Order: sequence, then C-alpha cells, then structure tokens
Amino acid sequence: MKVKYLLVICSLFICNIIASQNTFDIIFPGNDRDQKCQQCFQIFNQKPKEVQFSIKREKDNLYFQVNDKNWFNQLFKNEGDGIAVDIVLKDRYKCDYESVENTQIRGLLQKPVYSQKLKSGLKPRDNNYFRVHVGRIPEAFLNDELEYNILFLSNKNLCNYYTIYNLESYPWDLLDMGMYLDSLTYDAKEIKATAKEGYILKNKTLKFKIPFEKNKSEYSPIHLLEDQDNVL
Repeated sequence: MKVKYLLVICSLFICNIIASQNTFDIIFPGNDRDQKCQQCFQIFNQKPKEVQFSIKREKDNLYFQVNDKNWFNQLFKNEGDGIAVDIVLKDRYKCDYESVENTQIRGLLQKPVYSQKLKSGLKPRDNNYFRVHVGRIPEAFLNDELEYNILFLSNKNLCNYYTIYNLESYPWDLLDMGMYLDSLTYDAKEIKATAKEGYILKNKTLKFKIPFEKNKSEYSPIHLLEDQDNVL
C-alpha cells in the first residue's frame, strides 16, 4: 500500500513540474507570427525532400541529427535562431494537468540551444549524418516511454513545433523509409520492439474474389458471378 502511495505522489510531482515549468526566453508570437517567422517558414518550404532531421537519444543525452549541413546552417543563421526539445510522456493524457498557458508546450521543455552553440557543437556521424547535443533527460523520466518534439526558433520566436513519432516498422530496401504496421502483419520478418515489453507477431491470409464483369469497369457488390470464365 505504501508503494502505491509513493507512486501516486511521484506521478503528481512530475505532473506539477510540467505544469509549472518556465519557458526560458522563448517568445510566443501572436498575430505577428507570419512576419516574425517569415525567414524560418521560407527555409522549411524550400527544404529538399532528401533533408532529414530527428532527435536521437543516447542514455540520458538528446541530440539533434540532420543529414544536410548546408540546410542546417541556413536554418540557424542568426544569433537568436535555435532549437528547444519538448520531452513528452507518452501516457501524459493519464496525467491530469494543464499545459503552460498560451503556449504549445506539451511536456517538459528543455533549455533552448542557439545558433552559435549549435554550429560549434555540430559533429559528423556515420552514414553522412551530423548531430549536436541539445538536451538531457531528467532522472525522474529515465524509465518512462518518451517522445521528443522539436521547437524551431527564429530570433527566439517559436515558429515551428515538430512532433516526432517513433513507430515500429519493416525496413523497405528500395526506399529510405519503413513500412509501418497495423495490428496484423503478413510476413514472418522480425519486428524490433522499441519498448521494454515484448510483442506478439500475428499472421493472417485473406482470400477473396472481386466481382467485376468481363470488359466492365463498374464494381457490383451484390451480383456475384457464378461463371468463373466471366470473371477477370
């Protein structure tokens, strides 16, 4: 019973931290957002599809990773251009708290990292990627399932809030992407679990006939043809 009480108190403590946190020196523009974020919007609109970025975790460290250094330098050109990471508990909706008033913050906001530190800390990684340290996970969150969203700042104005989803997937060798899964899978390939819990691999085969008449383009859900020669 004491353990349950301690867990409840701990959860309430974490919720209170998230609700009462400060937003550092980030500016949340109002009706003038389009004007203040014009340069940032333009850089994102002109971003090539090949440019990829994400937040990577190593133990309690968080890194911003990107595969195009030139685009990175364009995005963080001015002194007040930067990044802040929003650490979000995946079960945050079980936690009855309200976000910081008049902001888009959904979790525990990390201190922003600005242009000078981002550029000086950017280091090359494997597979033509670059990364820079942008935050650290608090000890109280280390054993929780987390998501890491990105605030892109232009002259300290919040211009873009990117939500990052980590989904289990099959590798798709032809393209640099994955095939994302529903509740059923149709192959015996292994799926790497991202959480501590295990997973169940389900397989199902579906067989059905589509009743199109020969030389017809209209589908008839009622008229099932008995003569198989008339079915394409």
